[in-house]
Amino acid sequence: MASVPPNRSEPTAASVNDLLPLSVQIPRVETERSFLGQATSFVYVLEINAFGISSEVRHSFEDFEKLHALFTQFFRTLPSEVRKKLNYALPPLPSTVWYKVIDSPKTLDDRRSKLENLIHCLLQQSEVLNDVEGRLWQFLQLGPTTVAAIRLVLTKSRGPWIETIAEATAVKSFDEYPPCLLHPLIEETLLHLLADVRSSSVRETGLREGYEEQTEQPPSISELTQDEEHELVPCEIVARIYEAAKCADSVSASRRRTSGCQRISTLLPLAVRGHTVAMRFVSLNALLHLSQSDTRLWQEDLSIALECSENLAMLATLAEGTVGSSTAEGDPSPSCGKTPADNLVAELILRGFDGDVVTKFSQAGLADERKRLLNALFMSQDPFTRLAVGLLLMRLLLEPDYPEAVKAEAGLCSIYNELAECPSDFNCAKIAAIFDVEPLWTWICSLLSAQQAAVRAFVLCIILHSVQPSPERILETPLLLAALRDFSAESGERRIKDLAARTLLDAYRAEESAAPADAKDIEVLSSALAGTSESALAEHSIQHVDLGKRIASARVRWHVEAKAEFLVQATFDAAVRFHDKCNAWKGSMMLVDDAASEAEGAHEACKERLSNCEAARAKAISAAYEVASCSDRDLLEQLEVSRKELASAQAEVTTGTEVLESLVQEKMVAAREAAETGDEAKRWRATAAEAEEREAELAPHGIDDPELAPSFDKLRKAISAGEKAMAEPRAEECWEKHRESVEKLKAVNIRVGELDAQMRSTTAALSVKRQDAEACRLRVEELEMKVGVVRQRHASVLERWGDTFSSEGTCAVKLRSLGDLLAATHSALGEERPRRGEMRLAIHSLIQGLTALDGHLQMLEESDKDSLSDLARDSSLSQPES
Repeated sequence: MASVPPNRSEPTAASVNDLLPLSVQIPRVETERSFLGQATSFVYVLEINAFGISSEVRHSFEDFEKLHALFTQFFRTLPSEVRKKLNYALPPLPSTVWYKVIDSPKTLDDRRSKLENLIHCLLQQSEVLNDVEGRLWQFLQLGPTTVAAIRLVLTKSRGPWIETIAEATAVKSFDEYPPCLLHPLIEETLLHLLADVRSSSVRETGLREGYEEQTEQPPSISELTQDEEHELVPCEIVARIYEAAKCADSVSASRRRTSGCQRISTLLPLAVRGHTVAMRFVSLNALLHLSQSDTRLWQEDLSIALECSENLAMLATLAEGTVGSSTAEGDPSPSCGKTPADNLVAELILRGFDGDVVTKFSQAGLADERKRLLNALFMSQDPFTRLAVGLLLMRLLLEPDYPEAVKAEAGLCSIYNELAECPSDFNCAKIAAIFDVEPLWTWICSLLSAQQAAVRAFVLCIILHSVQPSPERILETPLLLAALRDFSAESGERRIKDLAARTLLDAYRAEESAAPADAKDIEVLSSALAGTSESALAEHSIQHVDLGKRIASARVRWHVEAKAEFLVQATFDAAVRFHDKCNAWKGSMMLVDDAASEAEGAHEACKERLSNCEAARAKAISAAYEVASCSDRDLLEQLEVSRKELASAQAEVTTGTEVLESLVQEKMVAAREAAETGDEAKRWRATAAEAEEREAELAPHGIDDPELAPSFDKLRKAISAGEKAMAEPRAEECWEKHRESVEKLKAVNIRVGELDAQMRSTTAALSVKRQDAEACRLRVEELEMKVGVVRQRHASVLERWGDTFSSEGTCAVKLRSLGDLLAATHSALGEERPRRGEMRLAIHSLIQGLTALDGHLQMLEESDKDSLSDLARDSSLSQPES
């Protein structure tokens, strides 16, 4: 494809609408050629830059004609005033020539310029931009997310495009995040929407406060707010944008278009006074992602926000947990997942607490808000919050002329003592995650050069106990390495010196080549380690001597208390005997219980059997009465009579069938004879005709006796066969034979007719007899069925009587078995009585042993009160360190 460049003398439009970060240009025209190299058509290349994302679209001139026709038709549906304005603003298309291909570069460039102007004019019309069907966006082939972003920027209001943007930002991986939504104009528009929500929230909060002054119970939130989703979705999108900004390097610079005061002043009130817990959670989550995306930018935003004391007051309220209307919803404060709100507030401030932020934070005009915030964080029991407020107090101490330096130092010392005594309680992964990356790692290491000893000691504990950098990281950080050497050489607090010396030792041992080359450094470190080991050995020796004394005292006490061993053993033996007797008595009682349970079960079974027997007897008697009341005695007599009638009818049917079969046989014989006689008559007739023809042929030859002369055909055949030809019969003889055959045929036909009449009469009579036989058969079957029912009823009666007597037999067996079980139960009770006596003797023996043992133990307790108090005092001593 060949391309035609634009006319460079004509300037191209950088942006066709000042409200939109959208530019459309047609920089060139490409020629599509056929296989033979002839120009067939031209394609106009559109370069589109939407929200900083570039793309190319190719359209033919026919596509522009369709677009022009679409908008011409669309303008006709608008009011007359708007239609006139748009028709005037819509430029006409370039002229066309249908009879030849326009391939002049000048003409093509003129067309390109006019078509580009057409697109620019369309982009200047608000009716086109707000077209519901999106005709222009479809022509430019913009995705639904980009179109939704354009609608958001144009309308600065909520609409269906908000849901489209929300779905586009709800991605699992930020590599799939739409780049157009990271444009600063999207953030600015969403914050504008949230600012309206914030104003509504503030007004409704004041309304609720007014109600609280006048009534006992304020109205429900649902009566004062609109759709909660109207507020929540834009805030979720903003949070996702800030979260995605952590993965994009160029986003921080592009977001500078929105002032930091606008971001914090919009989201912070929603986090404090949002209508719902979800709104407060999402707003606070957005602020957290904003602080994590860019430390320097967050520091600037926080510095601007601290110019207003209300922002600091809201942070204090959030840390105190007294947030908006959350009490009405059962949640004291918003939180991200299971993280408390004071933890999140501490992280927000800590990530930007340096430079101008500290200067403004320490101003006298923010004293009340500052005290509220620091007190709320200081009273928290969360480890991260405690460490964070210590870092805040430490940084405030570094500010010259800080008015509350004494209180800050006291608070810092309190947190430092907790950290130094129980460092494992402050092993916070969140602190490590924050300060293990730049620039906060460098910032916290730089605090080791502070003049205040408390500050340096606290920072060192934070780094070594909470951040826990690797030995390689320690050796790569000159500030930290120099501070560790200084702490090892100083004659300050012993535990800080020991901690620094051990950390240096671990770092040098992790990498052999990192050992210091200066002998003085080794000397200082060795001196510090010697002091550390010496103090540890001295402490361990004292603890060892003390433990020896405690062991000797325990041995003496053991000898005293061992005198009770005999009594304990005797009591134990008595207890064992008592236990054995108890088990024996328990076993006998279990036998009694089992026998009694079995007898009870058998008794219930006998009761059930007797009840079943009575029920069976009653059913049998009832069935017998029912049978006796039924008049079924004549059924057998009727069945016998019917069976005889059926046998007689069947015999008549059989006889008639045999007669009919014999008539059929005779008719078949007569019919066969008639057929043979008819064939014979036909043959004689044909023979007579042949004889007449033969006699007529022989008469002219003078043959008077034709019966002696055969026909010429037969003579010729006989001569050919070498046989003698037989004489043919005469015609009169043949006609005589024919008449005899005809008479015989008539007689046979008469006989066939007579047989047929007999068969019809016999068949009619046989049909009547068969009907009578079938009626008898049905009557017999009906009677047999009734007799069968009667027999079943009788059998049921007999079966019921059988069940009755069977139940009686089973009851007798069960009763005999029940008697045997009762005898076994009495036998088991007899075996239990001696076991009970043996158990009582064992109880008396056990009581005597326990009484003697208790008396001896009471004597020991009274004589050893002083010894027990000494033992309790010794057990409170600290254990030796490993």
